[in-house]
Amino acid sequence: GPPKDPYAVLGLPDGASLDEAKKAWRALIVQYHPDKVAHLAPEFRSLAETRTREIMEAWQQLQDELG
Repeated sequence: GPPKDPYAVLGLPDGASLDEAKKAWRALIVQYHPDKVAHLAPEFRSLAETRTREIMEAWQQLQDELG
C-alpha cells in the first residue's frame, strides 16, 4: 500500500517541528519496546514489532523532511 503518513504514525499534527516529532517518537518507541511487551501474548509482541518498525520509518522520513 501507499507509505503511511509519518505525522499520522507518530500522532502529530501536520507541520509539527522536528523537536515535537522527536518527543513523540521517543514516547512511542518506549511504549512499544520489546521489554515492555515481553509479558504479553505473542500476537501482541509481533504487533509491537510491526509498530516499532513503522515508528522508526516515520521518524527517519521526518528527519529527512525536517532535518
